[in-house]
Amino acid sequence: MKKPFEEKWHGYFDVVHVRLVQAAIQEEKEWELMMRNVTRLLKPGGWLQWVESDRAVSVRHALRPVAPPLAAEQTTYRPPSLEHLASLNRSMMPDTRAQAMNHGFMNLDVLMARESLQDVLCDGYVLDRQDDGGKFRRELAEMGIVTVRSMLKARGEEGLQEEWAEKAREEVERGAHFVTRMKVFVGRKGLDAV
Repeated sequence: MKKPFEEKWHGYFDVVHVRLVQAAIQEEKEWELMMRNVTRLLKPGGWLQWVESDRAVSVRHALRPVAPPLAAEQTTYRPPSLEHLASLNRSMMPDTRAQAMNHGFMNLDVLMARESLQDVLCDGYVLDRQDDGGKFRRELAEMGIVTVRSMLKARGEEGLQEEWAEKAREEVERGAHFVTRMKVFVGRKGLDAV
């Protein structure tokens, strides 16, 4: 997507779906370049759908406790401690990387309009809102734990990875889970576009 697609694909597709590419974007100008390249793929009247996760927020502030039913009415309720997971998450996403990832993500609707897409809309959803008794939340947390373990292993921090995973799973058992916020942007190429 960072390089133009072959000319034979220009104006070929009725729908182009882009999903979760922000981690590969290193510079602000790459968002505009990628938007231009994928927009060229659309037929006149074709739709672009672009989905991104708010990773900078989701990773830096990803964990929150699940409050028990009627917790707001229980003045003695205190959420479980998430210090271990929260501090490690913030260390994995420094401010400069968070800002770089969020620039284009937060401006996809503007970038779509610059490429003359019409009927631009944005909607959002949170992945941890499913009411399945917490199964999805636990699975999502386990995926995050496995990911961070792999990162620690790649850094050569062998001993730390097992200790971290154990503490992370303890926090998940006490009710912590990862929050993943998603945004969906859509826009239509004008019928008169070439």
